[in-house]
Amino acid sequence: MQVAKGFVLAALAAVGFSAIPAAAQTAVAVKAGKVFKHEHSKIVIPARLGGIERSGATDFSKDFLDVAIRFDTADGQEGLSVYVFRDTIGTVPVWFSQAQLAIEARDIYAGPIIEVAPEVIALPGSTGGEALRVIYRGGAGSEFSSTGLAFFSLGAWYIKVRASSKTRSAANLAIWMEQAISELTLPAKLEPSKALAPVAACDNLLAFPQEAEDAPVDGAASLLNGVLGMMVANGEIEEGSDEDDEAAQRWCRDATISGVQTLYRPGSATDRYMIALGDSGRGVFVGPDAGASLMAATSEGGEKGEQFAVTYHLPDAQISYVAQDRLPSPQRVTELINGNRSTMSVSTWGKDKTVRLNSKAM
Repeated sequence: MQVAKGFVLAALAAVGFSAIPAAAQTAVAVKAGKVFKHEHSKIVIPARLGGIERSGATDFSKDFLDVAIRFDTADGQEGLSVYVFRDTIGTVPVWFSQAQLAIEARDIYAGPIIEVAPEVIALPGSTGGEALRVIYRGGAGSEFSSTGLAFFSLGAWYIKVRASSKTRSAANLAIWMEQAISELTLPAKLEPSKALAPVAACDNLLAFPQEAEDAPVDGAASLLNGVLGMMVANGEIEEGSDEDDEAAQRWCRDATISGVQTLYRPGSATDRYMIALGDSGRGVFVGPDAGASLMAATSEGGEKGEQFAVTYHLPDAQISYVAQDRLPSPQRVTELINGNRSTMSVSTWGKDKTVRLNSKAM
């Protein structure tokens, strides 16, 4: 049984994650005239960027796992921002796509028009480094004549550079952005990012002909998933052998849920997907339950039916929800999250890496 494309999109539009809290915001104190060094990624951001003095800095998590450094002119004519956030899920092209959607959704740009199509560019000031970039001109009625985005990674960290101007043409803004990026201090040598190309639309949309239901509760599998999640976060193991395959690295964009909440799929997979929430690295991954599969493979009690895990990825933690007996639809995932039906949380940052099981869900 297939579900019509229109039905899927209409159903997705009703999804809303009310139980997912907004990111906290804390002002970061940086001495005037002093550079800001992000100790985790090692990027150094000067006190003056692209000819504009730093106007503020914000931490949207804790321990500088998701920070923004802003440079705005006093008259509001133009500004630059540098965002640094932890890579916990997805790829550079996925979050570049999300950042594009965020730009295109903002009223202040009044339906911006792409002037320079998404492309791969070399990172100035480094060897081997590459970024994705797109440049827009403001839509009719916008005060902004141009806006742009560049996105790249430094190891386990994502870097997003944003620029907007009420006076520069799109061509001049592209030059200005390149100059600003060259003023950032990056590692001298960078490995080119894998599969660095803009995300394309999936050939077809996922269909969910039967609604998923709760799988049998398995506390041991939940605990194993927590340990595996912690090991992946620590870099002790890879998420899967096919992660090294370039085709698996090329995610596609499936469907928009609402606003910038969007479904993405790794490679051509039809048994897993990610719901990207916003444009700063937070997302919900849905796919085969690794812990349950390992437990079934080592069990002498016979094979169990396949189970699917639902995991919310935060900068410093992962939250797992009740396993499902088949690939759950986004609507079902919403029910689990909004119903606070978590089974476990795993700390993935800092010295206190703890697996906390929810005894009520076991």
